[in-house]
Order: sequence, then structure tokens, then C-alpha cells
Amino acid sequence: AVAGLSDDGARVRYDLATEPGSAGAPCFTFDLQLVALNIGLSVADPASLRRTVLGILMSAVQQDLRNQGLGNLLGAVFA
Repeated sequence: AVAGLSDDGARVRYDLATEPGSAGAPCFTFDLQLVALNIGLSVADPASLRRTVLGILMSAVQQDLRNQGLGNLLGAVFA
């Protein structure tokens, strides 16, 4: 269902139906690895001419926390 990454590499576009109010929901791989958080935005995908949904990659969340000096909030799993 992954349609691609944003130009800055911080967001993933995916072609899945999401329900209203699902922003903030976790996005997992098939083997249940947390990879993104659904941000609930639907955008036009120029490659497929369809609408895709955006999620922010956990790596971008982790980097943002580190940049703000809050890397200690990540815990051992994300360190």
C-alpha cells in the first residue's frame, strides 16, 4: 500500500482507506514494526492520479525530538 515518500523523506504516502478521526493512529509493517503515525491528510498522488494518505515516519519524529533536546523521551527501543 506504500505509494512513496515525500520530497523531504519525512512522510510516507500510502493508498489505504482510513476512517475519520484516525489521525495519530500507528502504522505498522506486516511484521508489526512501528514505522509511521497517520496524520490524516489525503493528498493527490501525481504518479498514480489517485489520492493517498500521509503518515509521518517515526524516524522523523525521533530526529525532531533529538533536535529539540528531548531524545531522552525515546526510551531504549528508539534510542
